[in-house]
Amino acid sequence: GVRSVACAIFDALTRRLTPSETKWVLASVPNDRKTAAIELCERRFSDLEGSLEKFERVLMDFVPEDTQRQLVIAMKALSTSPGCFALTGYWKPFHTLSPIQREKVLLSWSTSLIPPKRKLFKAFKSIAMFLYLGHPVNSSPNPNLKAIGYIPPTPMSPIPTYYRTIAACSIKPSGPLKLEADAVIIGTGVGGSMA
Repeated sequence: GVRSVACAIFDALTRRLTPSETKWVLASVPNDRKTAAIELCERRFSDLEGSLEKFERVLMDFVPEDTQRQLVIAMKALSTSPGCFALTGYWKPFHTLSPIQREKVLLSWSTSLIPPKRKLFKAFKSIAMFLYLGHPVNSSPNPNLKAIGYIPPTPMSPIPTYYRTIAACSIKPSGPLKLEADAVIIGTGVGGSMA
């Protein structure tokens, strides 16, 4: 069903490279990272332990509700022959398509004249890359990071539970809401401001 479709999409976005593609990649990789780069070229999204569970968590906790709904509807449609035909032109569920067909569909969505298809592609690609390069495996740094030359800093101490709880918090009031605080951070990153 939906999990098979998600896995098929993410594996198409992070497919194993052919030997000639791997050779091309290795030509520009420093010697100290060649082993990690070879492993990266041979690794798909589903090869990372717990990848689908992480996807479900990210989808529920961090993806805006409207996008969440659209992704779930699309994955449900893609898990059926009629739905897949409407979105791809292939009359069988997405996860049963060949890897080449899956990649062809995703590439067509990326440049489609139909904005919702481009939006679907962008959402799937963003989540796939975030998880493929970002999620830790068994409390260790993601093995793909070394291959791209990023060595994550050693954490000075674990993040306190209090902050993790706040980060995962989402408020969805049904009416007016009044909050009191000493300081409020509006936005994130460089553009955030404090009031």
